[in-house]
Amino acid sequence: QNDAPVNSLPGTQNAQEDVPLSIGGIRVSDVDANRDPNAADRNLSVTLSVLNGTLSLGVTVPGVTVTGTNTTTLTLTGNLANLNTALASLRYLGNLNFNGTDTLTVVSNDQGNYGDANGDGLPGTAGDALTDTDTLQIILAAVNDSPVAVDDTAIAVEAGGTNNSVNGVDPRGNLLVNDTDVDIATNADRSGLAKAFGGGLEHGFIGQ
Repeated sequence: QNDAPVNSLPGTQNAQEDVPLSIGGIRVSDVDANRDPNAADRNLSVTLSVLNGTLSLGVTVPGVTVTGTNTTTLTLTGNLANLNTALASLRYLGNLNFNGTDTLTVVSNDQGNYGDANGDGLPGTAGDALTDTDTLQIILAAVNDSPVAVDDTAIAVEAGGTNNSVNGVDPRGNLLVNDTDVDIATNADRSGLAKAFGGGLEHGFIGQ
């Protein structure tokens, strides 16, 4: 009879947005994974996925096949010892400017190693594969992103002198309308004009 793999995960992970996070402590155990008489057939797979970021490994482990590096879904295939070595170097990076809670899902699959789970009398076949699924939370704290100011132009007309009846025109317009701040809606910032002078806008500010 085949026994299912068992995942061990650490607790909730905390980090900041836009900063890579190393996630240690993920391991897979399987009491009968190494019972296949053919050592080359003792591979398991582990699929890791997130919703709001990407996953990668910090090291290359011989004997482990990796697909999906720097995407939302990372799949590792190899024997139990090599898989756990690779999992120890797992890295997560949230999507640009994402903050809040993400979920890491870990699914291990023993690929039938090793036993007869479906009762057909043939151990170690695809029909004998058993899995284990677990999740952990990743909480990313927000950081204050700098605003992006865009240069503005306006036209002014000088008023005429004693021999000229041309009316002057003052330049008008909202200097902030084309400026942006990706997190102004989420961290209670407010936009304003720090300093203006004759040649144009020097810079804007975002503050509490």
